[in-house]
Amino acid sequence: MKKLIIILAVVLSHVGLYSQSKNETLFMHVQNNEVEKASMLLKAGGDANYFVTGTPYKTVSLLITAVLNKNLDMAKVLIANKADVNWQDDNKCSAIIYAASGGQTEMVKLLLQNGAFVNDNNGQGKSVISEAKASGNQELVKYVEEVNKTK
Repeated sequence: MKKLIIILAVVLSHVGLYSQSKNETLFMHVQNNEVEKASMLLKAGGDANYFVTGTPYKTVSLLITAVLNKNLDMAKVLIANKADVNWQDDNKCSAIIYAASGGQTEMVKLLLQNGAFVNDNNGQGKSVISEAKASGNQELVKYVEEVNKTK
């Protein structure tokens, strides 16, 4: 019985290491804009909601990383694999706030079509509309204002 418990503990520890390694590799592929490799890892059981701590942004999700990289295709893959579009980092910012800040109209549209909150804000003055205005992208500002009218 004692042997069985030891074997089980060893096997489970290796499974945990493999899962962690898979998600760390997934983060690397997202960070490097390697859409096909990230997609393959997600199909193999990678977690689209994996996040990393200790980055320049403190804690960052895969989806926020894709948004910061302005990689619409990567964001589509992550969302298709159930990435949480409303997850907030340590600054209480979600992917849509970063997308609006970067003036990314198509990214904002994608996020809204998949359940992101158009009225999202971080409680410290950053909101989707304020960040869209700060980006200087008038097309994005107009789009966000139109969506706000219907909500």
